Amino acid sequence: MRLDDAEQLADLRLITVPIDSRVGLKTEEAHKDAPHSSFFKSWMLSRGPEIVELIGAIRSGDWRAVGRWSELDSIRLHGVTMSGSAENKLFGWEPENITLFRMCNELRARGVPVYASTDTGPTVVFLTHRQYTDAVVVALNALDLGLDVIEGGVAGGAELVDVAQARAELEA
Repeated sequence: MRLDDAEQLADLRLITVPIDSRVGLKTEEAHKDAPHSSFFKSWMLSRGPEIVELIGAIRSGDWRAVGRWSELDSIRLHGVTMSGSAENKLFGWEPENITLFRMCNELRARGVPVYASTDTGPTVVFLTHRQYTDAVVVALNALDLGLDVIEGGVAGGAELVDVAQARAELEA
C-alpha cells in the first residue's frame, strides 16, 4: 500500500544518478557494522518521531518535507555506517558524491528546491518538484561527471506477481 494513497506526491520527481561503488561495498556489510557505531542507538531512537512527521508530510503532499527528511536521514545513515567498525570503515560515497551534494546545496541557495538522498551506497537520488526537473538535470549535466541521469517519479504500488509467469517473462 502506498502512503500517498491519493497521489499526493504525483508532482514529486526523482532524478537518479547511479554511481558504482569502487570498493565493492555490500549493503550486508553496512548492516553488520552499523549497530557497533556509537551513533546507532541515537539514530534509531530519533527516527520514530521523524517517521511520524514524514508520513504526515507524505499524506499532505508536502514534497519539500519529504525531501528534507530523506536527505537528513541518508546523511545520518552514512555517519552511522562510517563509524561502525574499528578496523574497516565503510565509506559508501565516492568522490563524485561530494560534488553532487554541493551542487544540490548551490541549487537550493539559488532558489531551486532539490534534495539529495543516498542509501548505503554511492548512488544519489535527487528529489524535486516537476517544475524544477529541467533545472536540476541541466545542473547535473553541466558537472560533466560522465554519469547517467535518469528521470522518474514515484512508482505505483507494489503488486504480487505469479513466480512462474515472471520467470517465463524474464527468460523470453
